[in-house]
Amino acid sequence: MNLDDVTIPTTTIRDYLAAKWDARFDLHPRLLEETVASVFRDHGYSAEVTGYSNDGGIDVILRRGSIQVGVQVKRYGSKIGVEQIRAFAGALILAGLPSGMFVTTSSFTAHAKTAAKRYARSGIPVQLLNSDDFYFALGIAQREAHRSIDEFDLTSLRLNSTVVAAT
Repeated sequence: MNLDDVTIPTTTIRDYLAAKWDARFDLHPRLLEETVASVFRDHGYSAEVTGYSNDGGIDVILRRGSIQVGVQVKRYGSKIGVEQIRAFAGALILAGLPSGMFVTTSSFTAHAKTAAKRYARSGIPVQLLNSDDFYFALGIAQREAHRSIDEFDLTSLRLNSTVVAAT
């Protein structure tokens, strides 16, 4: 499969990634953004993918009720560092979004995790979803019988409205 072809349907990409997660690094960044949005739609959010270029650092905007979450999606092989979390928090502020979620195909450095916690204490919650977290969310979304946010482990992923909307 040509994972650089942005015309491939999201359902096909999701099926492929569920079976071959290691291929995530070959996926066109735009396809990854669309896939992230699609997975969160299945978990009860409305999801709007922003423009591919000049998106201001926000790739997807999630909404559910009064909750609004800006999402940054990064297809990286190396760990996400503190600088990227700082830039994302600035993008959230400039976009007027009250909270954010950083989704990556890799993981986060200890300093990036510390920065996210500090932003949360400052009133700008930034949730971090590493490769394993997103693969888990994808797996739940792929299950035909259960397409519900209730299947998330809300304690570990901290996606419930209380935490996301926390000030």
